[in-house]
Amino acid sequence: MAEDISRAHYVLLTTYRRDGTPVGTPVWAVEDSGRLLLWTETDSFKVRRIRRDPTVSVRPCTFRGVVYGQARRGRAELLDRAGTDRVRKMLARKYGIWGRLAVRWPWPSYFRPSRRLIRDVVTGNRPATVGIAISFDPM
Repeated sequence: MAEDISRAHYVLLTTYRRDGTPVGTPVWAVEDSGRLLLWTETDSFKVRRIRRDPTVSVRPCTFRGVVYGQARRGRAELLDRAGTDRVRKMLARKYGIWGRLAVRWPWPSYFRPSRRLIRDVVTGNRPATVGIAISFDPM
């Protein structure tokens, strides 16, 4: 993995729509054994696009999505519950207090909890978030 990607505070995760249009989203990420791990809401559009087409591109960026450095292509894999818990712990470790707060926050960042989400939080189920592992193509 490129060092600038593994050390970046934010990376631009680019997924692709059905028509091939790229859609970039700045996200937190952490490296683990040559893979890049990140975490997002289960019902986000990026997860829907990854389910349809796991091809992604990753590039270091600022929190506003201004890119710098080299882009890397890879394949995304949605993780199970144990994998998602591991991603949460690793992000909390990398991002300190903000990371610990973010991974413990019980609903998505846009603060509009759905009935399903509230049910999951109340029951302690927490499937409202999912970890994503990205394996990069050889250079």
